Amino acid sequence: MKILAITNAVPDPRGTLTTGDLNINSGGVKWAINPYDEYAVEQAVQLKEQRDDVDEVIVIAVGGDEAVTALRHAMAMGADRGIHIVCNDVWHDDLYVAKCIADAIETSGDTFDLLLCGKTNLSRDSESMGPALAEFLDIPHVGSVITLVVGDESATATHRVAGANETVEVKLPALVMCDKTLVDPRYPPLPKVMQARKKPLETIEPTTITSKTAVIEFNSPPEKGACTVIEGSPEEMASELLRVLREEAKVL
Repeated sequence: MKILAITNAVPDPRGTLTTGDLNINSGGVKWAINPYDEYAVEQAVQLKEQRDDVDEVIVIAVGGDEAVTALRHAMAMGADRGIHIVCNDVWHDDLYVAKCIADAIETSGDTFDLLLCGKTNLSRDSESMGPALAEFLDIPHVGSVITLVVGDESATATHRVAGANETVEVKLPALVMCDKTLVDPRYPPLPKVMQARKKPLETIEPTTITSKTAVIEFNSPPEKGACTVIEGSPEEMASELLRVLREEAKVL
């Protein structure tokens, strides 16, 4: 059995971001693996540790130099090797990313029994890459998975749906989008981080497809105004709130 985990780099949320013309200013930005992708990598590594029939865990990422950060982190967690599809301007286009990965899989000749990715990409705030990739590969997929049991020919997954959880069975190969609570991602110690630098990392160029979307405007949201604090008795506060909504906010 071969498992592919799909990763992506996102700006470290602890840093300060500034906007450029059509993207964030990358100068001084620290990159980190997309948090939801950590669940995918951890699940892949745990399956390899638990099963004798898992031959290899491979991680793949599409992007510029920042994608290497995600790949090395995944290999430090326990993935065997990485594939970097080099492309510097794909953060906004899930369909393009999915097509690049699908083409790379088909070109490589590798046959994967299970594909794992994060439920969402925090850079794009989107959940469409996984379903798009599954469609390109003509395999079933399950989104927002919180429990997963993998058999020899099928997998049973419980995933979140509107207001409930649903358990489904899919035939392998399949793609699973990993959500919180699926597993607890490990934090790789320094020796594992150092070892990851020596693991194979293949660099390939994307196919000749072009992005179908374009960024036409990119800016920070407007700053919120100061809050108005209303004090007094409950009756006085209610009366003043009505006045503010009617006379100042003009929403009543």
